Amino acid sequence: MANVTVYCEKCGGVYRVSPEMIADEVCFTCREKTLKLVPEKYCGCVTLKKEMEDEFYEKLVKSSPTFDQSCWDRRMENRKRSDEERYKRMSAEKQQANLPRCPTCSSTNLRKVSTTSKVVNTALFGILGTKRHKTFHCNNCGYEW
Repeated sequence: MANVTVYCEKCGGVYRVSPEMIADEVCFTCREKTLKLVPEKYCGCVTLKKEMEDEFYEKLVKSSPTFDQSCWDRRMENRKRSDEERYKRMSAEKQQANLPRCPTCSSTNLRKVSTTSKVVNTALFGILGTKRHKTFHCNNCGYEW
């Protein structure tokens, strides 16, 4: 059986749960058994329809007799912190993905082959010197490319 979307009347948390668990399920934020089914008109594919979100919170959550502003604020602060952590993690992963990698060992422990090194190599070996075409040196396996 497909999961259903529920919301907490006290803090406004929206979750997906299995239908048979609604009666026993507690809110992840405030730990209360104040979960109610989200009406069909507010349901999107996974959670709430974005265009209906403000109306949902005003009409159903904030007008509920069990609504608690401090729980709402705590949930929003946790959500903000979680979003910031996710953004930092994604930024770090994106930075890591943009680093050059050694084609031999996939290491990111690299250094650029210096212009001085290229000039010295060409001066010593002439056109047989190989460093003049190299850009990176891998500090793990020593490969240059």
